[in-house]
This record gives sequence, C-alpha cells and structure tokens, in this order.
Amino acid sequence: MTIQRHLIHIYLALLAATATSAAAAAEVLYGVASYAAFQTQRLYTIDTVTGSATLVGDTGVSRINGIAWDAGSQTLYAYTTTAALYALDTNSGMATLVADAPQTLPEGDVLLLDGTLWAVAGDVFGTVNVGTATFTSIGSIGSVANDVSGLAAAGGVVYGFAKNGTLEDSIVTIDTITGSGALLGLTGISSDGAVGGLSTSLLDGKVYLSDGQGLYIVNLSTGAATFIGAHGVSGMSGLAFIPEPASLVALAVGGLGLARRRR
Repeated sequence: MTIQRHLIHIYLALLAATATSAAAAAEVLYGVASYAAFQTQRLYTIDTVTGSATLVGDTGVSRINGIAWDAGSQTLYAYTTTAALYALDTNSGMATLVADAPQTLPEGDVLLLDGTLWAVAGDVFGTVNVGTATFTSIGSIGSVANDVSGLAAAGGVVYGFAKNGTLEDSIVTIDTITGSGALLGLTGISSDGAVGGLSTSLLDGKVYLSDGQGLYIVNLSTGAATFIGAHGVSGMSGLAFIPEPASLVALAVGGLGLARRRR
C-alpha cells in the first residue's frame, strides 16, 4: 500500500508539472474589426500561424482604438476614440461599459503594463484612468512618427507601430516618463488603412503586428515586419494576447479523478 501511494504521489507531481506546462503553452490572440465611424466592431480570434481571423461576436461598440488584457482582473479592455472604456466578453464579444469620459481622441491603441493602462492618441502618449476612462497626456512622441496605431511592450521596452500616412510604416520605442519616441526602424510595409495593432506573445515575447489587413511578426532589432497572412477582414484596430487556462483545468480534473479511483 505504501509503494502504491508513493507511486500515486509521483504520478500526481508529474501531472501537475505537465498541467502547468500545458497551461503556459496556451494563449489566444484577439483583435477587433472593422474600424468605422458608424459601424459596430466585432471581436475575432487570430491564428498566429496563418493570420486568419475567426469571428467571436459583435461588440456593439464602434470606434474602438485598441484592446488590452488585464491579467489581474481577468478583463479584456477596449478603449474608443470617444474615451469610453469597455470590458469585452471573450466568449460572445459583447462590450460592457466600465467608464465614459467627456473627451474626443484620435485613433491609437492601449497597453496594460505594470498595473497601468497606457495609451496613445494620434501622436500623444499618456495613460487612461480605469475608473473614469479619462486620458491624461504624458507627452508628444515627436516627429519620428506619425499616427501611432499600435502599442506593445517586450523586455521592459514600450514599442509603437506608426502608420506614417503615405510613407513607409515604422516601429518606434517610447519613453514612458516623457512620452518621446525614438525610431527603431522601418517595417517594410506601406499600409493604406488608418488603423492597426501591436501585441506581445505571452509565451516567447515575440511582437505581432496588424496593419489592419494582415498579421506580421516584428524583428525587435531592426523594426522589419515579416508577413504571416491576411486576416480575411479589414480594419483590424487592436490586438491582445490572452492566456488560455482550459488545458490546466482539464488535466487537474483528470488527475483528481484518477487519485480518487486509486484510493
């Protein structure tokens, strides 16, 4: 009996390690499209291998600047050009109003980092108060970039994706103290649309970019973007990776069931 229990304990320890690994290996990339002034946007999942988007559901909200995942509250936030902050249901896409501020903002993006909801509105970097949805400016990104439409962080550095009008798109780094930007490099893309998104993988720290039409992976040494594939929808205006813990739950339940049967 002692040997049997010992073997069960070893098995459960291995199972726990496997479950943790499985949970860590699962994440989903979400995006919102299509950006328009008088049209509600929909929530999609995006395949990081093919770039294709799969519909989750309609948010019921228009003019979403960007989306950001808050691991602490397990909330997917969406922020609009009318300074309204929403929580998105990742199963249905439906948006629930969190707060609404009396502001009108240019198109940009949001990023949740170290407990702060950072934002870019046009070429101005700042923060969003989660309780009031108010955007507070920190400073101008400067002449190195025009129309920053994506924000992401990797290795302690905040990156911005600049559409640059009719010029080639670029990646900039942003100082969170002053808001000023520095050019990292050109992406190799000259995208037509006014929106885009940027997000960092929770697994390997790679940064993914949407130019509104398709998915790319960004070289953080040069800024160059490598095309993965088209979304199949246009006007993708935000990206956010979210961990998927379902594999951990399934394995944990299976392990408990086995332990009960062995008793």
